[in-house]
Formats: sequence, structure tokens, C-alpha cells
Amino acid sequence: MAKQMKSTVSKTILIVVVSLILTVIIASFMLNSKDNYITTSFSIQFEGIERGISPDNTRLDYNDIVSDTVIQAAFRLAEVEYKDDYEANFEVIPILPIGIEKTLEKSRKEGEDYTYFPNEFMVKIKLDPAIGLDKVKSEKVADAYKEAYETYFKKKYSYPFRELDQVIAYLEYEKYDYPEYIEIFKNEFNIIYSYLRLLDRDDPEFKSEAGYTFMDIKEAVNRVEKYDLNKIDALISKYQLTKDNSKLKIKYAYMLRRYDLEKNKNAKNYQVSNELLSIVKNNEKDVIVPGLTDGTVSITLVNDNYDTLAEKATKARTDSTNINSEILRIQRELEKINNPSPEYQAKMRMIKNEVDTLSSDLQADIDGKVELIAKVVDEYFDYKYNNVVTLVHGAEEQKKFSNKQIAMIFLVSLCLSTVIVALMPNKRKIKKVEQTETA
Repeated sequence: MAKQMKSTVSKTILIVVVSLILTVIIASFMLNSKDNYITTSFSIQFEGIERGISPDNTRLDYNDIVSDTVIQAAFRLAEVEYKDDYEANFEVIPILPIGIEKTLEKSRKEGEDYTYFPNEFMVKIKLDPAIGLDKVKSEKVADAYKEAYETYFKKKYSYPFRELDQVIAYLEYEKYDYPEYIEIFKNEFNIIYSYLRLLDRDDPEFKSEAGYTFMDIKEAVNRVEKYDLNKIDALISKYQLTKDNSKLKIKYAYMLRRYDLEKNKNAKNYQVSNELLSIVKNNEKDVIVPGLTDGTVSITLVNDNYDTLAEKATKARTDSTNINSEILRIQRELEKINNPSPEYQAKMRMIKNEVDTLSSDLQADIDGKVELIAKVVDEYFDYKYNNVVTLVHGAEEQKKFSNKQIAMIFLVSLCLSTVIVALMPNKRKIKKVEQTETA
């Protein structure tokens, strides 16, 4: 009997040991499982999200939340090294309010067209120590994720959606000839005006910390255009400035040909009008009518076309005179270009230097206004998108058990139950043992 008792105890100890070993192994496996996640969630609130519309009036794509741009920004903020392999381990899940499925089901049954657009989202980071994405790194990234997406959101939806300074910098006036400076600068001003008008329509009441509205800045830019640009335009036009005299020669040759054709046309018009005037003059009639006092008054009647013909003749002669003056001016300019005197060369250098200085100062002034606009725009969108992204919860660990894990947990539970049953005293066996010992 003693041997039987000893054997029973040994089996019990063995079962306990095996059960403990299995429990440790499975627990260790679960804690280091690749099916574990770190999660964080936040809500997004702005006008239009309830209709699934983003601030630029396009369909809101919540997959942007886990775009590579946002993920990498979160790693930078968390000061964790990023690897390309990590992106596949990020997932965004819309959070639906309790009962919304029933509401949607009911609407469908009743034939109503009802769509719910979520405004709360969970970001899941799947742990994978094999590629270096462990729990510690993932928690740091999850805690930085809200800020990363908020920055991305503000940058993406800060319209007019392009950096003004980059657009202006693209229009480099120095690459062009002097006559084209004006058009380049006008384009810059028009871009700025369009930019400011769009922002003003969005919120005409907004004022920066320095007290500027968008229209205040527009008026300041307009003053610069009216004074500085007009001064440059006057100098370029007056002295026909160019960086390439051959182009100016071609321009003058074309103007001379055009003026010559115009002069011949006017001369012909003048001749025809004079001939017609002579014909009309010969058809004059004198009519005697009673005077208001004693006697009579003689009136000469002329055809109605006379005044019109006289006007045409006068205009043709005047135009010819003006064209002759312009032809002489262009010929003088061509002579200066073909045979420039030292005085002329010195004067042109001085005028060009003045235009270069004025243009450089104007561009610097424009750049300063663009910098001011950028600062005010940053203030505006900080105000507009303040609290657009609100944290619901920071980094949290979430375990996902696979079917294999559930089976193993069941096996461990079964083993432990067996151990407990085995360790429980058997009253019948104890009673028989006692009776045997008594006998």
C-alpha cells in the first residue's frame, strides 16, 4: 500500500511539473507574439467631415492617416529610426459609435439612403520584433502619432495648396529682357492678389497677431505695384531698354515698315478725300430767304457728306504728320544703336543700372510681402484648425489571440484542471486504507 501511495504522489508531482512548464512556454509565446498590437486613437472635427468631405471639397480619404508621410513623421517625432519594412505593420480602423449598425440596417430596410461618415479612428501598430518593431518603439511612435497627423492635416489643407514663395521664386525676372520685366512682375502681383482673395473669402474677419487682415496686405501690395512697377515701366518704355540690341533693331525695322505702309495709306486717303471734297464743293447751292429785318439773307447749301469728308481728309493729313515724326524718331534711335556715342553708351549704362536697382528692390519688397503673407497664413490655419485632431487615447497594448493560441490555452487549462483533480483527496480510497489498517 505504501508503494501505491508513493506512486500516486510521484504521478501527481510529474503532472504538476509538466503543467507548469507548458504554462511558462505558452505564456512566453503569447507575450512575444507577432499578433500583439500597440494602438492609439483620435477624433477629427472640421466642417464637412459629417459628409465625408475634406476642407478642399474632395472626398476625405482616411487612409491618409497611415500614409508613409505621416508614419515617417511620427517616427521622427518619437526619435525612433524608421525602416521601410515598418509601413506594412500600420493600419487605420474607423471607430463606429454604439448602435450605428442597427441604425444603418433600419434605414436600409425602410429604403432610406443613409450613410455614416466616421470621425474617430484607431491606428494599430502590429508588433514584429523580427524586423525591429518591438513594443517600446511602437509605444513611442503611437504617442507621437496624433501630432504627426495633425501637422500633416494642416499642411495638406492649408490652401491655396501651394507655397506662395515657391511659385514666386519660379518667376525669375532676371532671366528675361527688360521689356518683359513688367509682365513678369505683373504676373507675380496677380498671383499674390488671387492668393489673398481666396483667403479673404474664407474668413474676411480674421486678423493676425499684428492686426493684419488679408485685405490690409492686398492694399499694401497694390501700393508697391502702383508706385515701383510704374516707375520701372516708364524708364524701360522711354529708353527702349534691352539686353539684346539685335532684337531692338528687328523691332525698329518692323515698326518702320508698318509706319511706312500706314503713311502711304493715309496719303491715299487724303488724296481721295480731297477729290471728293472738290466734287461736293461744285454742287453748292445759294438760297435767298427773307431776313428777320428788312432785306434778304443768302445761305449756301452743301451736301451732308461734306463735313464727313473734310474730317477724314484732316485726320489723314494729321496722321501722316504724326507718322513722319515717329519715323524720324525711330531712325534717330537706330542711328544711336548702330553708331553709339560715348555719351549715349554712358547714359544707357546709367539707366540700366537704375532699372536693375529698382527691379531688385521691387523683388525684395515682393519677397518681404510674401514672407508676411506666409506668416499670417500660418497664424490663420493654426487658428482655423485648432483642435481639429483630438486625442482619444494614447499608446495602449492590444492582444489578438489566434486559434492556435486559444487551443493551447485550453490545453493548459485542461492540464491544470487535471492537476487540481489529481491533488484533491479521494475520500473513498482514504476510507479503504483506514479500514485495511484497522483490520
